[in-house]
Amino acid sequence: MRFRKSPLFFASVFLLAVSCSRDSNGVGPGTDSGERVPIEEGYLPIIEKCLWSGNKPAAYTVSFDDSRPSHYQLAGPALTERGMKGTFFINTRNIGDNWSGWIELATQGHELASHTYSHPKLTELTEEQQRAELERAIDDIRGHIPGLKSVVSFAYPYGLYNDQIRHLVREYHMAARGGWGLNAATLSDEELTLVHGTGVYPPYDMAVIAAAVDKAVREKAWIMVYFHSVSASGDSTNEIIPLPRYLRHLDDVKGRSDSLWIATMGEVAGYMRLRRDAAVQIHQTGRETLDIALANLQGFYADFVPLTIRLKLPQNWSGLEIVAVCGESRPPIRRESADVIYIDVPVSEKILLTARKSH
Repeated sequence: MRFRKSPLFFASVFLLAVSCSRDSNGVGPGTDSGERVPIEEGYLPIIEKCLWSGNKPAAYTVSFDDSRPSHYQLAGPALTERGMKGTFFINTRNIGDNWSGWIELATQGHELASHTYSHPKLTELTEEQQRAELERAIDDIRGHIPGLKSVVSFAYPYGLYNDQIRHLVREYHMAARGGWGLNAATLSDEELTLVHGTGVYPPYDMAVIAAAVDKAVREKAWIMVYFHSVSASGDSTNEIIPLPRYLRHLDDVKGRSDSLWIATMGEVAGYMRLRRDAAVQIHQTGRETLDIALANLQGFYADFVPLTIRLKLPQNWSGLEIVAVCGESRPPIRRESADVIYIDVPVSEKILLTARKSH
């Protein structure tokens, strides 16, 4: 999509999500040395919003149900060791006053999400009782996790829900897991109240899960794998997977990080909404600088990842060093070709781009 032409232009783009082509080589921000190159007259930027963060082909979330001690003793630490994050759906009544392990998970960047207060069958409760279950869990989680603004994600106990419950859950949470299978890359707010999962149950044939991950990559989809508990002793029951099988699965997923955006449920749901709502705005500031920012934001995005965009550069910047500055940081630039880059645009700050000739 093209912007209108102007010597000092302003552009705001409302774009359909596309699956951008893959990066071929990475280019960092470099240094401030070198001569700045003015933007060619009449430059019309072409921008695409990438389907998934980092322009990965698919999204992957690992999650755990029912607030078991093995979550913070085994499952979470294994994720942290691999630089991965998970979503933990907790029944806060089960935790009582023993929050230290869960607080540590949150500190490590994992998502604490609601599985209600007492894990009831919501379909058998009155609306007043349903609200009490949702609100008590939210209050418990926010009351114990410093700085947590919102409990974004939810999972239906026993997988039971109906239209009334989905509507109610939407008042309290951005996304809720229920049903089985993969998820399309674009979900409406209503569809986010029924995010499908891929459960891991006996006989724990992880090849089946690996095949589902393969399918997600082929279909550019979101796969949400969920477990209940992990055992270091080798026990294997209806809800406990032996630790070695769990670790092999994590290593397999980590080994495919070029193809998978590994993120929490809240991050993936937030990115979907950001991709849908955000307008990408570009200003030409003076003769040598482009600034890029997001506008038209209508919801809660601050705790989520930036939006990955694909940008066609001015022709006379082709092959030059591109320097990006965002506040005090230097966002990485990933190059598809000499004149096409990928960059992550944050929600609340703008990025300044310049091109330099090296001495």
